[in-house]
Order: sequence, then structure tokens, then C-alpha cells
Amino acid sequence: MNNRTEITIDLKAIAQNIKRIKVLAPNSKILSVVKSNAYGHGLENVTSSIEYLIDAFGVARIEEALLLRASGIKKRILLLEGFLEKSELYIIDKEQLSFVVHNLEQLELLSKFRFIYHKPQVWIKVDTGMNRLGINECEVEQFFEVLNHRDDIIKPIVLMSHFSCADHEDRHFTQRQLSRFMKQLTLDKCQRSIANSAGILFYPESQLDWIRPGIIQYGLSPQENSLPKFYKLEPAMELSATLISIKKVKKDQPVGYGATWKTPEDTYLGVISIGYGDGYPREANSNTPVFINNRLVYIAGRVSMDMTTVNLGPKLLDKIGDKVILWGPQLPIEIVAKSMNTINYELVTKLTTRPKLIFKN
Repeated sequence: MNNRTEITIDLKAIAQNIKRIKVLAPNSKILSVVKSNAYGHGLENVTSSIEYLIDAFGVARIEEALLLRASGIKKRILLLEGFLEKSELYIIDKEQLSFVVHNLEQLELLSKFRFIYHKPQVWIKVDTGMNRLGINECEVEQFFEVLNHRDDIIKPIVLMSHFSCADHEDRHFTQRQLSRFMKQLTLDKCQRSIANSAGILFYPESQLDWIRPGIIQYGLSPQENSLPKFYKLEPAMELSATLISIKKVKKDQPVGYGATWKTPEDTYLGVISIGYGDGYPREANSNTPVFINNRLVYIAGRVSMDMTTVNLGPKLLDKIGDKVILWGPQLPIEIVAKSMNTINYELVTKLTTRPKLIFKN
């Protein structure tokens, strides 16, 4: 039985994007960020297809790291949020994971633990202005000296920070963050990493020992008002559904829950097999396009749990069973996200397990 709603992932496109990143930052090692199910693209399949291209993987949670090890990933895996309690250190040791240290409590837990099975790589995170995770700049030397004296971790230690505004046109704050970061420690003491996806594209001076590409690996833009083609990136995900109903409706007829939209003219309405139960946002509105039979049509009324209605127009050009693309190479997700007043990051990571996940290439 064919699934009516599908997520198709082009693994070759992801590989091509990473090769493009290597051209942009030829002297940096790549920490491939694959948190949140590889940004909704399928953690195990994505990582196994690109492991040969990168130097390490970055995940948010220890559960993600364990999935990677269970799937056969051998490359270094970095826990970007570090660890929360001592019990996780035993797992880190056994599964040969690396981790970020970003607070004093973690440093104290480490003082009571010794790694036996492997030497992890430790990344110290310093806050340079985002005020999320990270130690204060005045604490960097203390943390470094404590960790650098250990003989059960890999040297050199990596010092990292995170840009908060690198995707903005105003460059002042990002340049200040980079300046603050570069003042920490001397170059011969440690390796450094601050460039995320936007940093890689817009701040080549931030391409230090390690870069941390996330969304650009999947061919998506880190900047709301630009498209991936501007950076020679290939979108890897296509979200599609099926046209399951067509009905002719008179002008001024209400459509959907709450009767929030009325037909502007005599028109054909189509119902497609996707809703918020699949992760397609309820925030979609009459400005949100979908792509069917080589043209754009727009959402009519509210998105339901399992179905969404679209206005096909006054002339019947479609038939039941036709494929409808919600986003993909033919309809950039950045355009869709803007119509919903959200970002592409949220759209790809909110997709549920109900759509069939298909990998090609």
C-alpha cells in the first residue's frame, strides 16, 4: 500500500553540501551537527552516508549518541550539552563519547571521575554574549588548567563559543563576539571553534580549527531572507502528500474548522493527505503555497489533523491521486516558513513519524 504522505531525503545532496562546505573552509575540521534526528532528515541513514566526509558528529542528547553507536558509527561523537549527572559519565566512558563542559557543576563531577576505557575529547564552552550555555570569560583559564592537567583526556582541549546573530545583516554583534572569543587563551594552548552554519557562510575569519555546520548540510539557508541556491547548496528534503479529494464550490463559501476562510470565487477545492498530525504546522494560512502540477496554489482554511484544503482555482487542472509538494527543491522551505512566520529549522524538526521516510542516492 502506498503511503499518502512522504518525506524523501536525497543523501547525495547532503554529501554534496558537505563537499561544498569543505571548499568554503578547507583548513577546518568538520563537526557535523546531527541533533534532532539530523534536523528531521533521519539520524542513522544520514550519518552512515556522510561519516567518511567529516571528522566528528555533534548531538544534543546522550540518547542520540547511543543511537549512533548502535547503528555502527565509529567517528568521534560530541555531546553539545555535555552531561548532567555522574551516571552519564560511565556511559560516556563505555561508549567512547566526547563532551562539552559549560558550567562549574560539570567540572566538579569530573574531579570525582576517571576515564578508563578511552580518552574523551573535551570542549570548553565560553559565553561570549549569547547568555545561554557557557562559562564566563574570566573562568576560562581556571577550567583549562584543571582539565589540561588530566592525563585521561585527549589533548589539545577545544575552546568553543556560539554565535547568536551571525545570520543577521548587522555584523556588529557577531564581530564583537568573535573578538571576545579570540582573546581567550593563546593559540598554542588549545584548538578553537565558533563558526556555526551562518558563521561558515558569512564570517570566513571565524573558520578556525573546527567548524560546526548544521542546517547548511541539509541544503537549507541559515538566513531567513535568502535561499540555499545563493550559496550553491542543494535541499535534501522533499515533503509531499496526495490529492485525495476535489470538489467544486461556489463563491463566498466557508472552508474548514472555524470557517475562517471563504472562497473568493467559484472554484475547485482540493484536499491533500497531510495535517498537523504529520508535523505540517497549523500556522499555515492562505499565504502558504504548495506545489502541484507545475504551479503554486494556496492553503484554504485551517490545517486539520490529517488533511489540508487548498484552493485549486476556477479551472480544473488536477485529478485525485496527484502528488502535492509542501516543500522541496521545487518549493524552497524558506518561502513556506516565511508565510507561516516561522523558520525552516522548526519545520523540518517538527515532522512526526507518520509520513513514510524514503532515502534515495
